[in-house]
Amino acid sequence: MSLTSDYLGLVYAQLTDINENEQENIESAAELMKETLVNDGIIYVFGCGHSQMFSMEMFYRTGGLVPVNPMLQPAVSMASGSITSEYERLEGIGKKVFEKSGMTSKDTLIIVSHSGRNPMPIDLAMSAKEAGVSVVTIASGAFMDGVTSRHSSGKFVKDFADVVINNHCVYGDAVVEVEGMDSKIAGTSSILSIFILGTLVVNVVDKCVKEDFYPPIWISGNVDGGDEKNKINYLKYRDRIPYL
Repeated sequence: MSLTSDYLGLVYAQLTDINENEQENIESAAELMKETLVNDGIIYVFGCGHSQMFSMEMFYRTGGLVPVNPMLQPAVSMASGSITSEYERLEGIGKKVFEKSGMTSKDTLIIVSHSGRNPMPIDLAMSAKEAGVSVVTIASGAFMDGVTSRHSSGKFVKDFADVVINNHCVYGDAVVEVEGMDSKIAGTSSILSIFILGTLVVNVVDKCVKEDFYPPIWISGNVDGGDEKNKINYLKYRDRIPYL
C-alpha cells in the first residue's frame, strides 16, 4: 500500500470512531445550539493558532449558519506567526476576550482546543461558564490524557464545558510513519474537527426544522441570486457580528 492509502485508512478509522462513539455528545451540543438559535442568540467559535481555522470554517460559510461570531483574535492567528503559541499560554487574556465578546447566557460558545491545556481557552471557557453561556469543546481525549494543564488551576477546557466532543485524534496528532524518520508526520486533527463541526451544523438545522424554526443559512455568492439572499442576513446581523 502507498503512504497515501495508509493516511486515508488512518483518517477513515478516526472518522469512524467519531461516528460510532460521539453521536450522543454531538446530539447534546446540537441541542444547545438549537436553543441558542431559536432564542435569537449567537454561536461563538474560538480557537488558537491552527485551531482558528475552525472559527473561519463556521463563519460566512456556504451552507453554514448565519448567526456565528468567529472570534478571530489577531494575537492567536497564524498570521501573527509562531508567537501565537506564547499568547495562548498566558493567563488572564481569555477572561478579557470574554468580557469584550458581548456573549450572554442565551449564546453558545464552541472552543476547539485539541490538547485543552492552554490558559487562554481555559480562561475563556471558565468566564463563559460563570456567565451562564453554554460551552461546547472539541478536543482529543488521548491528547488530554497524555499532558498536564498549563493553567494554574490545573484544569482543562473540558472542565468548564457542558458538552465535550472527542475528535479521536491521537496523542501528538501526527499518524504516518516514514522509514528513516524519527517522528511521525501528517496530522489528522484538522480533518476530524472540521467533520465534527459539519455534523453539528447538520444536526442543529435538523432539530430546528423539526420545531418549525428555519435558521438562516449562507448561500454561495457564486450562484445566481446568492448575493441578494445573503444581503438580507448581512443587514440583519452586521451590528451583532463585527466580522460581517
